[in-house]
Amino acid sequence: MQKQADEIKQFYQTAVGRHAADAVEKIVWQQCASIFGYYALELGDVFAEGGLLKNSTITKTLMLKVVESADVIAEADALPFENDSIDLVVLPHSLDVAADPHQVLREVERCLVPGGYVIIIGFNLFSLYGLRHLLHKWRKHDSMWSRPFYSSGRIRDWCSLLGLDQIKVSYAAHLPPIQRLQQLLSMQRFAALVERRLRYSGGVYVMVAHKRIARLTPLRRRWVDPQNLIPGKIAKPSIGMRKHD
Repeated sequence: MQKQADEIKQFYQTAVGRHAADAVEKIVWQQCASIFGYYALELGDVFAEGGLLKNSTITKTLMLKVVESADVIAEADALPFENDSIDLVVLPHSLDVAADPHQVLREVERCLVPGGYVIIIGFNLFSLYGLRHLLHKWRKHDSMWSRPFYSSGRIRDWCSLLGLDQIKVSYAAHLPPIQRLQQLLSMQRFAALVERRLRYSGGVYVMVAHKRIARLTPLRRRWVDPQNLIPGKIAKPSIGMRKHD
């Protein structure tokens, strides 16, 4: 898991990756600007120095990693936080590198306060990034590109089962993931055209969801005629003794 996370971090430091990272960071910062609370958590630092929460309006931001330089040292599938204690959780490719992505989402849902938010960042299967993933998988290369890619639709279904309602999905990185700056610069116009025409084909998706708030609606008691509680009719009590002639 850590090996793939390091490879993703290295990719975002390349020329092509830097272009994609800038677009993702811009989307995340726009979403974080309208999310308030006391505690925010980011699982890993595959993006810019300082993390994606450096411009967050939340009071306390924490970085979770498995190395000593983190604010919290732990695994993503076993978060050391109480139930309903975190207002915002950011998953930068945490599901892409996790051995059990369902468990990671379960832990996130457990720690989120009712109405809390989760921002999920992942590689889009239906994109040029997904095409490279299929080529590496076919050739059986052991790298970040051979890890499972999940579509935003599948992630949405997983969230729905856990009580996380999707709010918005944005896409970035419409250029192909090639490591040649000359080709990257010559395809800027092509990328703008694809972004306008095929907005769902971005190599990276950013999904925002929030935890449902349980509403306890009191049931209105309906008046029931006592005669309907017992099958048949209720016997009328005798008023007095029968008079003898």
